[in-house]
Amino acid sequence: MASAQQNRDFTTAVVSQYPLDEAIDWIRSNMGPEDVFEPETLLAWAKENAPSPEEICSQRDLENWAEENGYTQA
Repeated sequence: MASAQQNRDFTTAVVSQYPLDEAIDWIRSNMGPEDVFEPETLLAWAKENAPSPEEICSQRDLENWAEENGYTQA
């Protein structure tokens, strides 16, 4: 029969001391967001974290795009 110390040593060797961290790493490496989150949750996150057009393009780029696509300034 194994001693208490052998049982502790075995458990330490076999069972992770950081199971949540390792689970998160595994999920990150093996699954996509759509496998983890509900569509509504992803959509809400995207809406809250979406950059504004000004963060992507300069004001002049936006004005040029608008003019090229038939939009005029009111």
